[in-house]
Amino acid sequence: AGNLLSADGPGEPGHRCSPDPVVAAAAAILAGNDSDDQQFQDNLPKAVERGLLTEADVDRALANVLRVGFRLGAFDPATPWDTIGMDVVRKPEHLALALRVAQESMTLLSNRNNFLPLRPDSVKSVAVIGPAGDQDYPTGNYYGTPTVKVGVTAGLRALLGEGASVQFEAGTTFTGPADPEAIARAVALAKQSDVVVLCLGTNGQVEAEGRDRRDLDLPGAQQQLLEAVFGANRRVALVLLNAGPLATAWAHDRVPAVLAAWYPGEAGGTAIARALFGVDNPGGKLPYTVYASLDGVPPQNEYDVSKGYTYQYFKGVPLYPFGHGLSFTRFRFSNLQLSAARIRANGQVDISFDITNTGTRAGAEVAQLYTHQLRSRSYQPIRTLRAFQRVLLEPNETQRITFTLPAAQLAWYQGGKTGFAVEPGEFDIGVGASSDNIRLRAMLTVTK
Repeated sequence: AGNLLSADGPGEPGHRCSPDPVVAAAAAILAGNDSDDQQFQDNLPKAVERGLLTEADVDRALANVLRVGFRLGAFDPATPWDTIGMDVVRKPEHLALALRVAQESMTLLSNRNNFLPLRPDSVKSVAVIGPAGDQDYPTGNYYGTPTVKVGVTAGLRALLGEGASVQFEAGTTFTGPADPEAIARAVALAKQSDVVVLCLGTNGQVEAEGRDRRDLDLPGAQQQLLEAVFGANRRVALVLLNAGPLATAWAHDRVPAVLAAWYPGEAGGTAIARALFGVDNPGGKLPYTVYASLDGVPPQNEYDVSKGYTYQYFKGVPLYPFGHGLSFTRFRFSNLQLSAARIRANGQVDISFDITNTGTRAGAEVAQLYTHQLRSRSYQPIRTLRAFQRVLLEPNETQRITFTLPAAQLAWYQGGKTGFAVEPGEFDIGVGASSDNIRLRAMLTVTK
């Protein structure tokens, strides 16, 4: 019911189901939304009084909620979890996992002229600039409160030790207006430093549950800070700490390197520092399309993705395509083989190929399998991800990858009594490093 109403205030339409919260709560129950919060507590008794619901309707919903609660052990006198004490909190293996998650999520978006990795012996002073550069960086929604958060400044200081000076200036907040004095301090620090690590992005004030962005731009005065700092020192590595996509086309065209760090958790600064200086080789990939702008993107109230949303239907040129992510090494895809050129609609095919690390350092590549149905009764996606696998390779190492593709995965919803079904036809099979970087192709025929 909360979604059917509004997060802005009682009675205000959110999803425009009804301006009346009692009507919306009743509609939610009748639609099968059995569990909610204060909205149900306040409005379900009124809905019964007004005849919008019967007590049997409420009993049915309550029975479903209680059934789940019993299955979860919520009413048991004791559960296996009761024996777990607070001594497990921040155990070494858990802290190591937090760091590993951050390390493996680092996604190198651009790296002009191999600006990264930075070399510690050639960097004696680092300017960390931006609202996400210190301890108060964002860690996302639905998370615990870390006892210790390692920000980018602290991570760089720990990595470089006394061999380099690492200083911080925020320059601006995430969402506030430009502060000329703060930007001036950031510019002065950039001018006197060998390299700038510019940490920009979003936080819970910008994107969170029940909060949509109106555009894809850097919020607040961050773009102004970016341009001022880059004007003072062109040796800039832009680190983005954000959840949803940011259209940083200006930076992509000018800044030497852009690293997506997401909301990296309590060890974020350590992982970012290690990636910037090449201790780790970034191997993350984008889980969404980053548009260069909103040009050609449908409006927010268009919920049909086939109208031009996502890598599956967007016909423009993205800033960064779905599945994109660079490395400090290079990978070659070769020797594509299909176990069969023709399969039946209830069959499957094995798709095998080699990946070789042709560079001089170890690195991880994420091999991605895409398909496209050439002719169909329905409007088909440009391409659809069917499988992926991350593989770590030493220099000159080759690994054979095999994806098993059941024909059932090629089904689409045909409506009526047919439901999901495979339409026989020709399918383009593509293997590569992103949705826009297909290295190997083959044709597959699916018959009845």
